[in-house]
Amino acid sequence: MKKRKEIRVLGLKGGKDKSTTSKNVAGWAAYNDFKVCIVDKDPLASVYTWHLIAISKEEERINKELQLSVEDRMFNYEFKKKKILSKNPDAIVEDFSEKVETDPLKRLPFKVFKNEIEDDEDYDLVVYDYSPRYNKDIGSGLILMPTLLDKETLLPTFDYYHELEKDFYTLLFANKYDNRKTRERRYLKEYFDGKGHVRDRACYDIAYGEGRTIYEDIAYNFLDDARSEVDQVMRDLLQVVKDAQTKQ
Repeated sequence: MKKRKEIRVLGLKGGKDKSTTSKNVAGWAAYNDFKVCIVDKDPLASVYTWHLIAISKEEERINKELQLSVEDRMFNYEFKKKKILSKNPDAIVEDFSEKVETDPLKRLPFKVFKNEIEDDEDYDLVVYDYSPRYNKDIGSGLILMPTLLDKETLLPTFDYYHELEKDFYTLLFANKYDNRKTRERRYLKEYFDGKGHVRDRACYDIAYGEGRTIYEDIAYNFLDDARSEVDQVMRDLLQVVKDAQTKQ
């Protein structure tokens, strides 16, 4: 069995902030052809609840597909394939099948488990979503920390970050950034100048309601921009590892 990588998403602020980051990371990994899952260790189980929505929405899509002719499904497949390859020429697109896959879990880009992995799949990456509090007994792996750009959140999160970076490869990044707010523009420049950040965008609510991530096909005009932001955060996280290894 190959040695899998682990990313642990931590933060001090509850709400969609942290759970959306976990879904973004898993969506990014699946989009880049990694076999990935999320383990929801937060008692509120926000990611797992979203996963149940994703299963329900996928069942609706299955029922619609079963009502289409093979020709119509072939047309939809070719349209989607062309769209995917136009954005990523190296993407791996499965061949068309006349048979409709009716198991929603096999159609989703990744699984979500509560507390621990419940199958024996050989995952490349496991994303752990933790409760919004100080978590130090977390094993190993990379740590990703989203923070809002307000003093109430930012200052204690920086303290937490500095504690974690002593023992872990850790990236703190600005999340849900609103460039219309003067204070947030100032904090972004002061604390995260030149670093990747994720803006507050409508696409996250749209994706949630459809049981999808931003790396799937949703109706949003600036989807490429949203993906580019997450892509940059992931590059920054990998750079943290490279920089630390260079110093060793």
